[in-house]
Amino acid sequence: AGGRISLQSNARRSKKRSGSFVITQENLPGRNYTFWQWFDGVMEVLKKHLKPHWNDGAILGFVNKQQAHDLLINKPDGTFLLRFSDSEIGGITIAWKFDSPERMFWNLMPFTTRDFSIRSLADRLGDLNYLIYVFPDRPKDEVFSKYYTPVLSKAVDGYVKPQIKQVVPEFASASGDPAAGTVTYMDQAPSPAVCSQPHYNVYPQK
Repeated sequence: AGGRISLQSNARRSKKRSGSFVITQENLPGRNYTFWQWFDGVMEVLKKHLKPHWNDGAILGFVNKQQAHDLLINKPDGTFLLRFSDSEIGGITIAWKFDSPERMFWNLMPFTTRDFSIRSLADRLGDLNYLIYVFPDRPKDEVFSKYYTPVLSKAVDGYVKPQIKQVVPEFASASGDPAAGTVTYMDQAPSPAVCSQPHYNVYPQK
C-alpha cells in the first residue's frame, strides 16, 4: 500500500509540473480512453516491472514527446529519457538525442507489460550501446547495470541457449553505426498489436 501511495503522489506532482494532462471522466483528446484508464495502466506497469527504476529516479515519466525533445536539445548525443506514452495505455517509451542527417530526436515504440515479461527494461537499455546518459547526465550503466541479467556463457547439457537482443535497424542505418544493427541474437518484436515486424520500429519524427 505504501508503494502505491508513493507512486501515485509522485506521479501527481509530476503531472502538475508538466501541465500535460487535464483530469476528466471523458476520453482524452484524440483517444478512446479516459485519463484514469491511462493512469491505471501507468500504475500497473510501474508496480509490475518498473518500480525500482522509478525509485532510482531513472524514469522521468510524465512529459509529452515535444517536452522530451525540448529537454534533450542541449544535451550530448546519446542522452535519453524514459517517459510514459500518451498514445499507449501502460506504455513507456525511450526518447533520445542523436544528431544525424535524418533527424536529431528518436522515439522508440512504447514497451508494455507484455514486453517486459519477455525482457526487462534494464536489459533492453543495455542492448542499445548508443544510449549513454540517462537524462540529465547520469551514465547509463551506473544507473542500470545492477539490474542487467547475467549472460550464461556455458552450454547446458550440450545445448547453447539462445538469447534475445533488442535492435533498432532504422537507427543503425541513419547513424552509420554497423554495430547498432548487427543481429547476433534473436530479434524481439513487441506485442503484435503494436508492431508486426521482426524488430522494433522508431516513431516517425513530427
